[in-house]
Amino acid sequence: MKRIINLCLLLVTILVAGCDSPEPEPQYFAIDSTELNIEPRGGSVEVRVTSNRAWELRGYCSWCSPSIKEGTGSASGEVVVFTASASDYDRSVTYRFECGQKVTELKITQKKIPHLSTYGNIVWVMPAGDEVAVEYLTNMKCEVIIPAEAQEWITTVDTRIATDKTAWLNVAPNQTTSSREASIEIRSTENTTYVAYATIRQPSASNAIIYTTTDKEMVDINPESINSAITNHVKIDGQYVIELAAAPTEIKEKAFMQTSLKSIILPATVKKIGDNAFDQCHYLTDFELPADLNTIGKRSFSNCNSLTEIDIPNGVTTIGNGAFAECDKLREVTMGDNVTELKNSAFELCNSLERVRLSDSLKLIPPGAFSECTALKEINLPAATEQIGQYAFHGCLSLGEELTIPQEVKVIDQFAFTSCHSLKSVTMPESMTYIGNEAFFDCRELRTVTLPTTLTSWSEDGNIFAACDELENVTLPMGVDYIPSGTFQWCTSLKSVVIPEGYKSINTSAFEGCESLREVSLPSTITHISTWAFLYCTSLSHITLGDSIKQIQPSAFSYCTSLEEITIPATVKAIYRYAFNICTSLKSVRILATTPPNETDNTTFNSCAPELRIYVPEEAVESYRTHECWATYSDIICSL
Repeated sequence: MKRIINLCLLLVTILVAGCDSPEPEPQYFAIDSTELNIEPRGGSVEVRVTSNRAWELRGYCSWCSPSIKEGTGSASGEVVVFTASASDYDRSVTYRFECGQKVTELKITQKKIPHLSTYGNIVWVMPAGDEVAVEYLTNMKCEVIIPAEAQEWITTVDTRIATDKTAWLNVAPNQTTSSREASIEIRSTENTTYVAYATIRQPSASNAIIYTTTDKEMVDINPESINSAITNHVKIDGQYVIELAAAPTEIKEKAFMQTSLKSIILPATVKKIGDNAFDQCHYLTDFELPADLNTIGKRSFSNCNSLTEIDIPNGVTTIGNGAFAECDKLREVTMGDNVTELKNSAFELCNSLERVRLSDSLKLIPPGAFSECTALKEINLPAATEQIGQYAFHGCLSLGEELTIPQEVKVIDQFAFTSCHSLKSVTMPESMTYIGNEAFFDCRELRTVTLPTTLTSWSEDGNIFAACDELENVTLPMGVDYIPSGTFQWCTSLKSVVIPEGYKSINTSAFEGCESLREVSLPSTITHISTWAFLYCTSLSHITLGDSIKQIQPSAFSYCTSLEEITIPATVKAIYRYAFNICTSLKSVRILATTPPNETDNTTFNSCAPELRIYVPEEAVESYRTHECWATYSDIICSL
């Protein structure tokens, strides 16, 4: 009972004490603004926080930083400073102030600094026209305004005009004779005071040279090498453009010589390409000659080692000396119909050249025109051709098997077809009057030759068909009276030759080394057989000498090892040293002259067959045996 009474007293005491304590202070919390604006160019704004309790700032923003993020509470207020840099666009952020159960939001806003500019003053467009981009820098919506005077050649690309910061334009081909330009306006639709400009500039095809290089560097060109002032030299879409004040008519001497050109487009107005203009442009692969071009200068494209084909326009009349010489990858040439003057060595040493179409107007295939074009297989000789110059096809190892010389050709000059190893047949027209020395020398596969009856002369230096290993049969023309020196020298397959009446001499080495030649009948008009004329004709077993022959020169029949007998006409006045030297089968020599011919040094019949007999007229036997030139052979001189 006592314990219950004490507990009640304690409760009463606590209640009385509670009624005597003061009431707690009520919570308050506030910020002096819920929205703040920071200047576009940046700066600071502040907010004052009044509270009787601790508070915290919640939120994060990279562009707007608060000076403090928490406070302990202050009746006078605590200041939070928010700092931001300049802005290129509109932006805002919301922060949260929390104090106990109370939350208040603060929105901070910053407007952009309006700007509008283009990246460059000039946008270049190729003469052929193109879809181009005009780029600009802005933070506003814009529109593109094309001036009225340019709307015929510049239009917007509707599907792309809305692309941010890029205006796509269509520029038409410039078919005028001069460059053109227009100032394009880019205007803000939000604030019309903001305007930027870009110049669209387009050269004319007639006054621009367009090129690329392998090293992607601009070519250093001498302004004097083009007959028009250079107004600009710029790069457009990976290509370089030389803009000229007027349409050029000539690319002058050495204009692009030894440069790293890979491709080049010349204006259609160019009429002449000067000497060495593109000489040694080793990497030039893409090139087209202007349609109205009329002259290609000396060595203008020589040593352009990457060119593979060339079309020469119909307007071209002249191709200069060595114009395309040593273009060692050139495979095909097509020549327009009006080339009347192809000069010396124009395509010399183009050792990959396989096919050529010559101009129908060409009368002269000049000296060295295709010399050493070792791969040349196909070429048309124009009907108008009158002369094939020296070395014209020298060393054309692959030239086609059959060659028909056009009807108007009168002259095939020296060395014209030397070493044309694949040539098997040659047909010459009746118009032919002259063949030069070594014209067909070393044509190893040549089997058939038709010589014209109209031939009136051929080079006395000879060797015309020398070393034609496969030549078997020849009928000589009637219009000449001699066989030039070395004409058939070392034609090792030659089996027969027809020499018409009227021929007077067989010159030095004419048939030397014709080791398959078996039988020869000389016409009665032959008066002279020269030195080595039939030397090494090892198969020659029979030869008939004409009745007009007067002398047989030294070694004329030396090494004719199959010759068994020969009759020497009475007209022969002299037989010179070694004339029948080492004719190891020669057994019978019939000399019809009653007066012993002169014999120089007793070597005429050196090393002939052991059973050799020399038969002379009966009445002249003693004369021969006692004659100072024939006494050596007295034991073998017999009566006919």
